Amino acid sequence: MIHSTKSPCSEEELEQLDLLFDEVSLSIEEELDTFSVDDLYPKKRYVATKSPKHVGFDAWQREILEDWLAEHIDDPYPTHSDKDKLAKETGLEMKQIEYCKFTI
Repeated sequence: MIHSTKSPCSEEELEQLDLLFDEVSLSIEEELDTFSVDDLYPKKRYVATKSPKHVGFDAWQREILEDWLAEHIDDPYPTHSDKDKLAKETGLEMKQIEYCKFTI
């Protein structure tokens, strides 16, 4: 069976289809120019939450801790008796001394 190569449309109809195709193509290109992946996957916006109030040490307490650190720079890990002494000198609780980071 031989297929006819003759178009079922007239020349005028083909020209109109070409013009329509060009319009649609241009419209699609314009849409793509304004399209962003963020339109599909918007960035999550994180709302800052209030962190627990962090209370630092007073200047005089800090000074005591810094002095201790300067004296023990080679081994900056206080023993139990050092922690007890620092707690008494600074008025801090033992847990505060234990969790104190000596990167002052």
